[in-house]
Amino acid sequence: MKTTREVSRQTLSVLTPGSFFGERFLLDGRKHSAAAEIVEDAGLLVLTEHGLANYMW
Repeated sequence: MKTTREVSRQTLSVLTPGSFFGERFLLDGRKHSAAAEIVEDAGLLVLTEHGLANYMW
């Protein structure tokens, strides 16, 4: 979801099973202006930059 001037919330994408998001943060470390919202039962795996660094080395 992204907040815009015209609409309070705008759907940018609907993900399907096996999809992922947020990987750009792991590459460039910058915060991005969109947020995620789960609208039905789902599993979520969170991979942090610290966790990724420990896995890679």
